[in-house]
Amino acid sequence: MYIREWKPFCLIILLICGCYMEYDDDKERLIRLSSGDHEAFRILFTRYQPGLKKYIAFIIKSDVAAEDIVQDIFIKIWILRKQMKAINSFRAYIYHIGKNAAFDYLRGYAVERNYRSHLKPEPRISQIEAYYFASEIESHVRMLVRKMPRQRYNVFLMSRRDGLNYHEIAHRLNISHKTVANHLHLALCEIKHELDEIYA
Repeated sequence: MYIREWKPFCLIILLICGCYMEYDDDKERLIRLSSGDHEAFRILFTRYQPGLKKYIAFIIKSDVAAEDIVQDIFIKIWILRKQMKAINSFRAYIYHIGKNAAFDYLRGYAVERNYRSHLKPEPRISQIEAYYFASEIESHVRMLVRKMPRQRYNVFLMSRRDGLNYHEIAHRLNISHKTVANHLHLALCEIKHELDEIYA
């Protein structure tokens, strides 16, 4: 099924996964969240994390990867908490983000699989590797890597520093092969984007 055909199908998934419930006090929680209220964040997480994980897992067919994606989504929500008071429907907002994240994961995995099947990196990957091993900018890369989410940070270091393959990383971190591929793809794209901004 092509991604452009998923819009009506995603609505069906929402119903199947029980992701249609919205709470009357969500707006109040969002206002409190925007002020840095940890309890408001915890309540929103408890309410929506299970259904969002089911929704994403249904699309990408991986519970482990879905859990990682949901974790990243809520981390971003906390980082952007000051903007949350402008959200009218948190349920609609978070499932829209979840759908996009799921499709990004599928695209990223397809790119990574294609890359490995040809046994040669795409130009942007080789550029990132060149940046990483260039001594004059290594400090910038180290700084960018330290800012990554913990799981992505661990995957990146195990791959680039320790030289582990996908299977070894997945086994050590108890995550799927697809999740490893996704983390590496996102990490490399993030580094390339930031370095392009610095050295453009």
